Amino acid sequence: MKYLMEGLERILSKGGALLLFPLLLITVLDVSLRSIFKRSLPGTIELCSFLLLVFSLSGLSIAEAKKDHLRVMVLRERFRGKLGYTLDLVANSWGVFVSSILVFQALRNGLLDRTVSEMLRIPYKPFWFFLGFTCLLLGIRFLSRIIRR
Repeated sequence: MKYLMEGLERILSKGGALLLFPLLLITVLDVSLRSIFKRSLPGTIELCSFLLLVFSLSGLSIAEAKKDHLRVMVLRERFRGKLGYTLDLVANSWGVFVSSILVFQALRNGLLDRTVSEMLRIPYKPFWFFLGFTCLLLGIRFLSRIIRR
């Protein structure tokens, strides 16, 4: 299970990193066209928003695994022993709870949503499923921390 999670997270992080290049190209092209010809590419903001969303979500669980995200450790550093363990347990349990709600809502919205973007007509459905998948990986990370202790 550990190797499967690490493999999925590695694929997601590399895929997310590959999305930065088209995001950069689209942004540079749009800014250049806007400054030279006083016209922008249609749908640039939508496309950049979708690419940024996928990039952000793809690094979610790997950031949790490596503890590279922002954390508030004020309480945890003050309490050692059983109380610190209890705080970790509560925080990880809350993470599992919130992740499971996000997975449920994302899958539900993915199944029911027929909305498309205004300019490029990109359907929202795959992004809902991607959100559910990445939140599932994040919830599994939190759950593995609970089980490991």
